Order: sequence, then C-alpha cells, then structure tokens
Amino acid sequence: MPFLLLSRMFLSKRILFSSCLMIWAVCGFAQGGVIPLHLNYDLSDKDIYGASYNHTAYRLNTKTDPLALGMLFQVCDTFPDRISGNFYSPAYLPALRLDSVRIKVNLSKHSLQNDTLILGLAGSYNGIFPGENNFYADSIVLASSFAPGRTYASAQYLTVPVGVYVPGSFSLWLGFRGQPNDTLNVWSGYGYAGVCAAQSPLERARLSHFFPNAFAYRKQFGQILPTLAGEDIFWECDTVPGFDTLTDGRNYIQNWDIDYFFTATTAGIPENVLAVSPLLFPNPGSGMFHLAGPCKRVTVFSLSGREVWRSVPNGQSVYLPLPAGLYAVRLETENGTRVEKLIITE
Repeated sequence: MPFLLLSRMFLSKRILFSSCLMIWAVCGFAQGGVIPLHLNYDLSDKDIYGASYNHTAYRLNTKTDPLALGMLFQVCDTFPDRISGNFYSPAYLPALRLDSVRIKVNLSKHSLQNDTLILGLAGSYNGIFPGENNFYADSIVLASSFAPGRTYASAQYLTVPVGVYVPGSFSLWLGFRGQPNDTLNVWSGYGYAGVCAAQSPLERARLSHFFPNAFAYRKQFGQILPTLAGEDIFWECDTVPGFDTLTDGRNYIQNWDIDYFFTATTAGIPENVLAVSPLLFPNPGSGMFHLAGPCKRVTVFSLSGREVWRSVPNGQSVYLPLPAGLYAVRLETENGTRVEKLIITE
C-alpha cells in the first residue's frame, strides 16, 4: 500500500518468547500436522445474528493532544475458524503462529503531518482481560488518508504482517497517535433486538456470543469500556436507573472487525479430534441445555473461579437456573474432563 510505511519495533521479550515457542513448534511439526486458521469474531457473530446485526465506528483520535493515545483491545480466547467452520479449543493447539492481522478502518487526514498506528500483542489475564506482558509491537506510519468515508461500506482493510508465535489466549491492542484534526475509525459489530425506547432510534445491542473480548480506552478522558473490574456499559432503554437485562441495551463496543490469520501445529492430534464440537448446547442459551453425550457431572464457575452450580445430569439434558452472564462450565465424561465457555442469555 503506497500510504503505508512499516517500521518494526521489536521488544526484547518478543525474541525470547518467539524462540521458546519456535522450539515447541518444531516438535509439533515432527509429530503432527499444520493447519491454517482464520479468526474473526465479528463475522462469526454476524453468522449467528444474521439480519439483526450492525456495525459502529469507534473514533480513535487525540482531540487537542497529539501526544495522547486512543486505544482499543481485543482478547482472543476462543477460535471460531472461518476456513473450516469449526470451533478449535486452544488446549489442543500447542503453537499458534500469527501470520498477519487485518483491520477494517477509515482514516481521515486534515493535517500535513504523519500519524502513527501501533499494533501490539500481549498475554491475557485469565483469558478475559488484556495482559501487560507485551511480547511484540509494530509501529505503522500513516502518511495519507484512505477510505476517508465514515461508513462501514466505505471502510477498507489495513493488513499488517506479523509472523510471531502467540499463546492459546492472547490480546491484541491498537494505539493511534495522530494530529488533533486527524481521525481513525475502527469498526465494531454487534447483534441487536429492536430499538432502545428511551433513546430511539438507537438499537438495543445484545450481548456478543464472544464477549467479553473487546475494550476501548481513550487516554484523554481516562475511560476504559468496559472497566477491568468486569463492568459493562449499556444504553439506558427505560426510566429505571441501572442495567436491566430485559430492556436495556448492551454496549456497541464488542467485536472489532479484525481478522487473524494463523498457522497452527497440532502436535500429533488428528485434525478430526482437533476440531472439537461443544458438549453443551445451545450455547448461548437459557435454562435447559442439552448434552452431546453421557456426562457424569456438570460444574459451573463464575469468572472469578467460584463454583456457582453443580449437577449430575439425568439423561441428555441439564437445567442451569443461573443469571444471564458469562461462565466456565466443567463437563466430566467417561473420556475425561472438558472446560467450555458458557453464555447464559436473558
């Protein structure tokens, strides 16, 4: 791309981290195969919600302070693969090489000076929140406008080559340091159900199937959405203060339209075993769930690790009378134990 100049900033941790995993990856090549993976939470959620799915722009700019950073984060903890259509468990992927990242953006430049986009990779905290252990960063100089319109249709993908190994759960962060009158729009997708009555015509956003995995931060205003304490922001759709799951809308800052292209080693595990089907479905779901096979015990944990429900299924179904939210569910079967992410809807 003529408007794009790349200048690599390699962190010392990145070289050590990559070297360690590279040895691990060689072992994987010797024992098993290599499969391509294409991850995009936005497209995966769009498949689920269909026509009731929309996009919104999050403006990354620095307003009056060119030294400030507008930032966003995305935590990758599940792998709905766009190539095969399967869900891959990170537990079966010993080495993931992130070959490239593709981000859907618009950049409107009014200044005569360059802007900078910083792409970084870090670990994750409990597979949910961005970690602080950065092992890769890349500084990208944006010299001119591209797709300057402010609609999703006018946006375009900005592809950044990466080529590093990442753990099974990692976080990506983007920082934009630009001139006060330059704006970078980054796109996020969300499912919706009707409109928010108190703020019509705003759509009533639903909880993403892959939430929580997206965060936004603007240094100038000191905001992080949602907070690291696990809180969520929402649209007040009625006159009752506070979040009401029956009427209020979730936040629009959910699934950034970002593609990840991986090469994964299987370490000797056959591909038909690697493509793990969920044992508990429908997921997301509410109340009664079905089991894909015999299960000895179902244990549900909160995100803090506290056990909130335990059941011994009688047959191929189980009832989980829990509040709407995100949980971890441990399923004990004759073939072993599996932990899956569980979303209970309203």
